[in-house]
Amino acid sequence: MIDLDTKKQWASILIRLKRNIKRVSKERKEVTELRRQHTERLKTEEEKTFKNQYYIAELREAILELDETCNSLKGRLAMFGEFLYDALPAYEATGSSDHDFAQLINCNIRKMEEHRQDFNSSGNQGHSFFVDAVFVYNAELPLAREKEDFISDFTELPFFDAMRTHFMFMLEVNQKMRQAAHDALDEVFPEMRAHQYIVNEGPDGVTLEKYYPPLKLVKMPG
Repeated sequence: MIDLDTKKQWASILIRLKRNIKRVSKERKEVTELRRQHTERLKTEEEKTFKNQYYIAELREAILELDETCNSLKGRLAMFGEFLYDALPAYEATGSSDHDFAQLINCNIRKMEEHRQDFNSSGNQGHSFFVDAVFVYNAELPLAREKEDFISDFTELPFFDAMRTHFMFMLEVNQKMRQAAHDALDEVFPEMRAHQYIVNEGPDGVTLEKYYPPLKLVKMPG
């Protein structure tokens, strides 16, 4: 039996969360760009023959402050992402349909149906399809951008952005988890192979590059 009140409540929570993630992501992007500009100015000043040491000190202090702000925003995104790992299964458990979820994350319904079919055929029953739709299948990615090999703008992928940030945070603080993820990714998550991206995170921001698995030599019988 579907509890419509609970379903609406969770939908409302997720919509508000989506707005907050976009706001924090936008602010983080602006801070990252400002840091990049300050870094360029610092590099230019340090390369001069006659350096303005006061200006250099000001730039270095400003960069440190921007780093603190960026880390704070990153922490908020990670917190949102952690919440999503619980919120999406809860929303799914209310009886929300794939169509409901597709509307919530602005995903083409046919695309969502394809993801569901792939999810069901890969033996993933027992955990949340909504989580995998966002984090494994990149369901938020617009159809027009599906063939992009390089993704640097997460504006249209707010849930993925938050969940990715949380996942990266967990890898940073948990060495064993990081090693296990590298060693067992292909074996444990074979369905991710066609949807994998390499995350490049540096002082100037985060980008995703589509991952192409290395070719393997297969010995033919006979």
